[in-house]
Amino acid sequence: MKILIRGKFVNCFKESKAKVLGNPEAAGIIKIIGAGYGRDFDINKCKFDKIVLFADADADGSHIATLLLRFFLVYMPGIIESGRLYKSVPPLYGIKQGKNTKYFASTVEYTKYIQGIFLNKYLFTDIKNRKITFNQATSIFYRNRNYTRDIEVISDNYAIDADLLESVLYELAPYIEVGSGELICNMAAKKKAVAAKKKTTSKKTKETVKKAKATKKVAVNEEALDEDEEEVIVPVTDDSVMANVNYFIRPEFNFKKMAKNLKKKYQFLNIEKVNGTILLSGLVNSRSQYVFLNDRFISSCMELINIIKGNDEYYMLDGNIVSIYTLMKTFESVAPNGITRYKGLGEQNADQLKESAMDPNGSRTLIQYTLESAKEEIESIRHTESNMYALLRELKVDRSEVE
Repeated sequence: MKILIRGKFVNCFKESKAKVLGNPEAAGIIKIIGAGYGRDFDINKCKFDKIVLFADADADGSHIATLLLRFFLVYMPGIIESGRLYKSVPPLYGIKQGKNTKYFASTVEYTKYIQGIFLNKYLFTDIKNRKITFNQATSIFYRNRNYTRDIEVISDNYAIDADLLESVLYELAPYIEVGSGELICNMAAKKKAVAAKKKTTSKKTKETVKKAKATKKVAVNEEALDEDEEEVIVPVTDDSVMANVNYFIRPEFNFKKMAKNLKKKYQFLNIEKVNGTILLSGLVNSRSQYVFLNDRFISSCMELINIIKGNDEYYMLDGNIVSIYTLMKTFESVAPNGITRYKGLGEQNADQLKESAMDPNGSRTLIQYTLESAKEEIESIRHTESNMYALLRELKVDRSEVE
């Protein structure tokens, strides 16, 4: 038996008992299950051994599923306690394989599938030619899954060559920090103070600092990937928002060094300062360039800068050094044809929906709720709803949402 929910389900954490019970969908669920509600609930009268929640695999679908979960937790917790409440995890991706379709419930699963094809075709190592484990590779590809799109959006917006853009950000990223303008003065003052203090620093202190720097490693947590569907930040392009992005360039930044490095790579590129702002002009890959690296430009690149800060800048493919952009373009190129990104249950035909989400003997994925897991999921939603900054911060768009 299926019950269709029209629009958003009533929020029983906020609405009165009378309003919840007066909601047609809520009243219908209570009647069909047949076990009552609240203190009168009797699990022995429940007509079903398994109650499955179905919702789209997007933010709205997740919210609707959580509203339904709240309803069961408040009015029929016995359904959860008895292990009868489940959530169907609809597929996010589907790949045609002959007459059949292979489904993926998360972007992580899809990434691992494409990664398998990629690693069979290319030898993938770090810049020192050391082996990268399968889980480490998954972390790299998952973390950078929107990188090429982000680079190309900025490239199109500012008419700057994509390779040049990445090279510029590689030069800037180590020296750009998020913060207010006051920090620039503080950093400059700190630099002077450190320089003055060097004369009085003991040999023992210097040796300790050197040892700490030499032994510092960035650990890759192979279990850190979230198997739930993620939503990822894309570059901000609205001028009113970009104006509010505060950053400062650390005093260690050396313009002459940056210009020298870029000139080595791009023979016909001019790098100069015009009224204190860096200007790039000339030819790169047979395309004319004329770009000011002003506040607007850097603000729109902040997400890319943060990604670069969290990555190794270079890797090796078949013994050749490649940047993140080249790596991810190559990774995307091995994806097979016939990939479908499902944004809702309605995008599948009846047979696909049956196979991927409804048929117990099909390939569907179910999550069985416990009282503990239900409370955790609800608490996560409540925390976001009560924190407007967190809500806006987590309101991100994945590349696949705009394709």
